[in-house]
Amino acid sequence: MAFLRSVTFLILLFSGAMVASAQVRDALNDEQLKIAMDTVVQPQIDSGLLVGVIVGITQNGHHLVWSYGKLHIDSPGALDANNVFNIASVTKTFTGTALASLVNDGTVTLDQNVSSLITELRGTAADTITLRQLATHTSGLPRVDEHMFDWPYDQTNPYKFYDLSRLISFFRSYISSGPEAISYSNLGVGTLGLALSRANHSTYEKMIHDRILTPLGLEDTAVTLSDDQNARLITGYAPKTHEVVPVWTYTPETLGLGSVDSTLNDLLTYVEANLNPTSTDIGRSITLTHQIQVSGNPDSIGLNWFIQNSSNLLHHNGLGWSSTDVWMDLQNKKGVIILSNTTAPVQCASSVAFGYPCTLH
Repeated sequence: MAFLRSVTFLILLFSGAMVASAQVRDALNDEQLKIAMDTVVQPQIDSGLLVGVIVGITQNGHHLVWSYGKLHIDSPGALDANNVFNIASVTKTFTGTALASLVNDGTVTLDQNVSSLITELRGTAADTITLRQLATHTSGLPRVDEHMFDWPYDQTNPYKFYDLSRLISFFRSYISSGPEAISYSNLGVGTLGLALSRANHSTYEKMIHDRILTPLGLEDTAVTLSDDQNARLITGYAPKTHEVVPVWTYTPETLGLGSVDSTLNDLLTYVEANLNPTSTDIGRSITLTHQIQVSGNPDSIGLNWFIQNSSNLLHHNGLGWSSTDVWMDLQNKKGVIILSNTTAPVQCASSVAFGYPCTLH
């Protein structure tokens, strides 16, 4: 339990990792940008905080990829753009895109109640909680369900035993206070993933495969990895101690919150599709996810994309047994992806990528 709660605390810090854009923003060329990135990332490697980091930047089809540190703590090889990472909570943006797809084809509506899809939850607070509220973290649901800590529980693999019976037990005892301000809920988006898979009459994996991965050509993004992808899966490490962090597994009730694995190359393709949405079904779905659903401070939110009010940058991060950070400037068609094989946020990398000053702590 202590491990998961420490990760939860880091995610709260990680969500504010970008320096407010009220500060002066510098336009840097590729060489200057590389120097700036080296200045903030390499010290985190040298100090032992992080084992390895890979950064990808795309703007108008121009890619920059820089790797720091090691793929494995005991060998000199570096991370590359084909290594497979669990993207943890960045999975939520895929769940939001699946919701948008189902809305656009008329399968569901944003204001449809959760219990209309997860019928086992009828007669509970799920009768009044909507899909929109789950996708915008405004349902009032807690960050996690305390039932997940009941025996059996594995703190090194926190979602392993979270099943439908625990979800039902939670909702039967939960008293909703109604819609609230934006308050991050893994429980909410996990429940959303289950509800959408029910609406799609399929597994979560098949839903995102058919509605997102195949249309975008994301062949190295999956929930269940092939043998080849497993061979390229990174090992996760704890910050500073470099202890190996076990792989997390997910249940149908939690797939939507953190189960997706991907590579930097595929994430660059995914980000480019978000920067340049087409008039196709998937393009229209992506566009819907970017539209502000709920205003907040410092971030507003679309369908699982946070939108920084001061800069209009879209972002989401993920921290599980590795870390992922994704930022997008839709106006200037620029996207930034930071991946690490360490369970700690990479400080300042997203800031300098967009030309903002940042100081390491």
